[in-house]
Amino acid sequence: MVSAGDLLDKKFVALDITSTVGHMIGALHKANDTVTLVYEGKQYIGMIDRKWLMNSRIDPDKMKLSNILKKRSSNKTQFFVPILSTTSDIKEICRLMSTADARALPVADKKGSVLGVVRAIDVINSIKENYANIPVKELASLKLVVLKETDRIDTAVNVMKEENVDRVPIVDSSGAFIGIATLIDLMNNVHTWASGSEHVPRAASHTEFKSTGYQHGERTNTLKTPVTNIMTPAPRCIVCTPEDTIEDAINMMVEHNISSIVLIRKEKPFGILTVKDIMDDFVKA
Repeated sequence: MVSAGDLLDKKFVALDITSTVGHMIGALHKANDTVTLVYEGKQYIGMIDRKWLMNSRIDPDKMKLSNILKKRSSNKTQFFVPILSTTSDIKEICRLMSTADARALPVADKKGSVLGVVRAIDVINSIKENYANIPVKELASLKLVVLKETDRIDTAVNVMKEENVDRVPIVDSSGAFIGIATLIDLMNNVHTWASGSEHVPRAASHTEFKSTGYQHGERTNTLKTPVTNIMTPAPRCIVCTPEDTIEDAINMMVEHNISSIVLIRKEKPFGILTVKDIMDDFVKA
């Protein structure tokens, strides 16, 4: 049976707890990664998944990773995710990853030193043969939340927070699928989520990663614009049909490094399949 040692990825983003959230966003963007391992000096203390930022009020140029830790702890939301050993088997990995709602988990040796991470995308790729003949509609969630083309970006932010998803289909007035708004779209175009009073200087610039912030007024105006301004249009979206096999869907998710895929039937959104859906089912098998 596949173990964590077999799926170990020794390349990962690691930052000190004193780093800013803006620095982390830039580092994740540069590495095309979704999680950051957080250290205090040389000691590993936890991991932050990019999508967890959706639940925080953030001034990315000032807020430290230590603040994210404190906020998640005070909200009793998981921050210190489970740590795998190299011998953790695939079912245990799926169970812990799904419980932690994380897209990667650290792997450590007996002394507690981090050896690398196991990523959800590699996990589902290792079990895809179990789903060679099962249609996507069997595991996908068919209670799909969609946004209208007239909805604003701040509505997309709120929907992703409330539904705990990182992508939402966009439809036109007839209900036809015209695109997808993703967490990455938001991070690349809006940079910060909160609609409160915190201020991000206009001149703020993370020179190492070329990422610029917004003044409050500029940010507020951006959040009030139509979600179509940041969506990925339909011709460029990675989608599948309800009748495609789960193995086919996994292959598409692996190829494009995405954690969920929208189902389309007769040009309309039908459902969504996530890596968590697949891992949850594998644990029950």
